[in-house]
Amino acid sequence: MISFYKNISYTLLSQLFLSFSGFFLIFYLSREITKDSLGIYLIIKRLIALFVPIISLNLGLSLAKFSYDKNIVSRKYLINSIRILILITMILVLPIVFFRKYIIIFIFNSPSYFLEFISFLIFLFVNILHNYIYNFYRGSRNYFMMNIINYVFAISGILSLIIIISIKHTNLSHVFNFFIYYSIILFFVDLLVLIRLNLISQIFYFKGIKEILINKPFLKYGINRLPSVLFIALIFTLPVLLTTNLESSASLGIVISIFKMVQIIVFPFNVVILPEVSRLVRNKDYTEINGYFTLVIELIFSFMIFFGISLFFFIPEFIYFWVGKNFESIIYPLKIITPFIGFYLGYILLRGIIDGLYDKPYINVINGISALLLFFLLTAFAGGEFYNIIVFGISVCLLGISSFILILLRENKIVWEKKYLYLIILNTMTFIIFYYISKYVRVYASHEILIIKMIVWFTSLIFFILSHRYINPSFYKWSIKHK
Repeated sequence: MISFYKNISYTLLSQLFLSFSGFFLIFYLSREITKDSLGIYLIIKRLIALFVPIISLNLGLSLAKFSYDKNIVSRKYLINSIRILILITMILVLPIVFFRKYIIIFIFNSPSYFLEFISFLIFLFVNILHNYIYNFYRGSRNYFMMNIINYVFAISGILSLIIIISIKHTNLSHVFNFFIYYSIILFFVDLLVLIRLNLISQIFYFKGIKEILINKPFLKYGINRLPSVLFIALIFTLPVLLTTNLESSASLGIVISIFKMVQIIVFPFNVVILPEVSRLVRNKDYTEINGYFTLVIELIFSFMIFFGISLFFFIPEFIYFWVGKNFESIIYPLKIITPFIGFYLGYILLRGIIDGLYDKPYINVINGISALLLFFLLTAFAGGEFYNIIVFGISVCLLGISSFILILLRENKIVWEKKYLYLIILNTMTFIIFYYISKYVRVYASHEILIIKMIVWFTSLIFFILSHRYINPSFYKWSIKHK
């Protein structure tokens, strides 16, 4: 049996590296380009997340679900997915060319960002192709190659930054140059992967349109969950788009990037749990599925909530170090929403089980509720940067709460235990300590204050871990069983 924790560890390392690359890119760009240009960069990043599932018909998720056959069938799914991508791209070319002016004004509030728009379109296509290859290896449970694909994505971004640093004399936009070089490097590597899989000739050689058709379960699985992916993309895109200026877009983009970065601590579980639970459902091994479910619930009640509280404690220092004092205005609203980030991390954990367990797209309802609430609050009540950040925080927290309620109603497997109450009390006490220390400490940039905070945090962490030995969560036993 494939080692669950071994796969989690390798996936976590690749996600950490991916997150570090994103952190480094914003760290450098926030100091080298204008706030408006950083806003454009972050808008493009958010639009990529929004349009990748739409243009691809969400077939990447289908590949993750159905690519368990490592030979003929799974490769056929990948080939036909790429064929469909090429077909969709050809169909969209004319409308995009014809309405380009209106699209650019809608996205960037100005018609002068044509080059940035072109780089966005190219990067979008390459991202979809890369997403297909990533999920092909994910579904076939080839976690080694899946993580290599992750490293490639991260390294490509860093290499692109190095290139634009070395050609500062160019008159072209740094944002345009960055995404063009990023696309070239990424596409070249993806092409090598397809050659390695011996798929290039098969993609472009087929007898008729019927060969492009994919069986209904594969197509239906991805498309049925397209609304959920669209909703989650809207949650992370609307706050940036529905702002009055590029400076506010940059600030909101920073907040959203923080949420995207912190999800790496649980995203590896989501990546591995979906194909694993799908396999267990096919084998009707419901006892093992319940083990995954127990693991996820106890992780949420213990470490996910503690992580959110810890982020609250260090958010001022983190913002000052990462993007500087120019973004000081986002510290206070971030301190309000970060203690509840554990609910969002819980959503990521639970989604792996929900997508693997059910063929019906229940996740559409969960994401739809949060997206509609976000859209209503952003449009019905005109608010500034502070208001938009708080609304975003509420919507992502609702994702985790809704996921928990869905499984509670659908499976009725949650049995309240006394240890959950202990965990809640332990996290509440930790938050109170962090809150009062933060309240009376105002000098965020001081090294002495940071050292004091680190000492307090490490002491709390040690106490937290030792307390778990007394509480004895069952996932300790489960983890030993699955080594």
